[in-house]
Amino acid sequence: MPVHAFLPPDELRETVLLLAIVDAPGHRQHLLRPSALYIALDGEGVRVDGQLRREPVLACHFPRPAPLFQLKGRALFVDLAIGAYSRLLGIDPATLGPGVTALERPDLIALAERCAAAGDPVAALEMAEAYLMQRARSLPGDGLAEQARALLYGRRERLPIPILATMLGTTPRTIQRQFKARYGITPSRYQRSARALRSLLSPRVEWASVPPNCHYADQSHWLRDLRELFGLKPSALERDETDWLFYPPGSRDPASAMLNGYPQAWLDAFAAVAPRPVTPPAG
Repeated sequence: MPVHAFLPPDELRETVLLLAIVDAPGHRQHLLRPSALYIALDGEGVRVDGQLRREPVLACHFPRPAPLFQLKGRALFVDLAIGAYSRLLGIDPATLGPGVTALERPDLIALAERCAAAGDPVAALEMAEAYLMQRARSLPGDGLAEQARALLYGRRERLPIPILATMLGTTPRTIQRQFKARYGITPSRYQRSARALRSLLSPRVEWASVPPNCHYADQSHWLRDLRELFGLKPSALERDETDWLFYPPGSRDPASAMLNGYPQAWLDAFAAVAPRPVTPPAG
């Protein structure tokens, strides 16, 4: 499957996990992560749950069941950190419903036209990266909610909300209210979802056992979370739905060789955006 991918530069690693040009007509996947941007580059569009969408589309929040995407042609795929659309795209989550939202924005349509005209996928990815860098520099941070998200993202063990509030010098009620307003979900649900997604980043998903270091009590706990969060049975997740995001030889990332099982470059990309340590206030 023709795929070219970039790991994000340091300036983007807290908001962007991966940029990829995918040329795989007919490829199907349940989109489990909530902040993924698809931009068709050849006019063919993307079919989402059977509906053809030619405009840029953003998957947001955690719909149940997870939407089924089918590529019709060549597309730009940007895998964003959860909630990063508010930071990079300036979108208020209160204006978005669960599922997939069309983004008929002149800036994204212009980006699609430039990437399509580039011809070379590496040049197209450089254009997309430059666009995201410009957005990151021009938009202010998200304040308290963004700080909370950064602390929760990638954290393996559960962080109780009262402790999170203490670390940020505020109250649990304020954290809950601002997080829900900014990202459309509660911080507790965010933690559950991040843990479930992290469990699917194991080199091989074995349904008979819980992936290591994911902090589930047992197999039933793990499978119940997947069903409740994504509305999918294990049979619908026979293989990790991200296994097509590999780094072929010749892509810009040095760890681009395809490995047996899961590509180490993707695991490294996920680890790279773990939040920086924050020291709780004294006392």
